[in-house]
Amino acid sequence: MKEVIFTIGTMTGFNTTPVHGLAELVRGFSSSVTLEKEGKEPIDASALMRMISYGVKRGETIRFVINGEDEETAARSIEEYMADHFTDPELPEGEIPGGGDSEDTDDNETISDESDHY
Repeated sequence: MKEVIFTIGTMTGFNTTPVHGLAELVRGFSSSVTLEKEGKEPIDASALMRMISYGVKRGETIRFVINGEDEETAARSIEEYMADHFTDPELPEGEIPGGGDSEDTDDNETISDESDHY
């Protein structure tokens, strides 16, 4: 099992166009990929409409849990995709979306073999 933990940095949160690309990316792997957000039930990360309606906003932290034969490759690809499409390039380095500073939070992306659930 692999995990990718990511804090959304874009003003629009989970916008339709990049979420569509994310769902397509996830569908390309044989591993199962679920998306988790605090206070919500996990969902299938290949389900476009479920991801859009999940209500992920700027500054929220989400977690992808990946299980399967190609989990290592899937985790790296998801991490790269999230960094490319859900990071605000205008945000000064070290500033956390929605306020705060980098000392109060973990790194933006994390790949882990551990399974700490919300």
